[in-house]
Amino acid sequence: MLGTGVKLIRKDITEMHNNYALILAGGRGTRFWPKSKKGFPKQFLSLDNKESFLQITYNRIAKVLPEDNIYIVTTESQVNLIKEQLPKISSHQIIIEPIGRNTCPAISLGMAYIQKKNSNSVVMVVPSDQLIKDELTFVDKARKAFEYARLHMSIVVFGIKPTSPHTGYGYIKTRRSSLEIQEVIAFVEKPQKETAQQYLSSGDYYWNGGMFVFSTAVFFAELKNRIPLLFDQMCTIQNAIGTEREILSINNIYPQTNSISIDYGIMEHADKIMLIALDVGWNDVGSWSSLYEIMEIDEYGNNFQMADSVAVDSTNVIGFSNKLIAAVGVKDVVLVETDDVILLCHKDSAQKVKEVLDALTAKGRDDLI
Repeated sequence: MLGTGVKLIRKDITEMHNNYALILAGGRGTRFWPKSKKGFPKQFLSLDNKESFLQITYNRIAKVLPEDNIYIVTTESQVNLIKEQLPKISSHQIIIEPIGRNTCPAISLGMAYIQKKNSNSVVMVVPSDQLIKDELTFVDKARKAFEYARLHMSIVVFGIKPTSPHTGYGYIKTRRSSLEIQEVIAFVEKPQKETAQQYLSSGDYYWNGGMFVFSTAVFFAELKNRIPLLFDQMCTIQNAIGTEREILSINNIYPQTNSISIDYGIMEHADKIMLIALDVGWNDVGSWSSLYEIMEIDEYGNNFQMADSVAVDSTNVIGFSNKLIAAVGVKDVVLVETDDVILLCHKDSAQKVKEVLDALTAKGRDDLI
């Protein structure tokens, strides 16, 4: 019996060391402008002057698997920021995109590196800028996802239990089951309000949080079937990893890849995907209006960060400024001040902040974005 126990412990340790994470940290976070800019994107911001989104994500994942197995895919301009915020991470754990090419090429590049290091690897892919309140439950679900993905050679997605008929998220439809792991029927695009309400009422739909677990073998088998050109490009890059041709190969080939999302490229077409439901206080903090859901507010729904404030007959006001904010007779407003920009918007229009960047680009004001 003692020998059997030792074997089980060794098996658990081996499986743990085959578990990896790939954090996607190359985004711009345009809907969090003007705090999020090219030189300091959203994932490096802190809402409470403590940990940044990236640091929170890294520390959460470190509870699931060894820190040496956490990899980050990002762009050249963000490497120094990552090293500053995560001083323990090694250079080989930072995978650099020479140019932004959406989630499918970014994940493929990361998977090529991880598979080169460990052909038995199972990888959890996560965004770098989400918040989760109940981390204990998340850690438990993540370990179960790793185990299922390994044993069944399956893709496992985390579905977020919806709390409202949100129109800003994609949805995942499942086959109703009492089991903890459910079969995915379809990935659904962002719906209109009425349709989102139907999804919420049915109980068969989950928000797509963009978190997946799969072995590198399963991932590349799907990539070969769905996007053979990208598969061939990644094979060429992988063959060059660890040689003097590595950087040249990536710089020559990666810009030729097509910009495509992981959902559209693989998830919507994969043969079999399973879902583990998460009810963990998840929030993707996708826009300034998300702060109404995650930040402490006073009895009038107001929250003012980094400054003194006076609110008179004002409700649902979010303010970020180093100056005193005096709000009089206003409601449902977001005010954000930086050194060179003041943003003022209605909370229901926060998703449109990206349009401001488009307008600034058209005016040649790249210095502000």
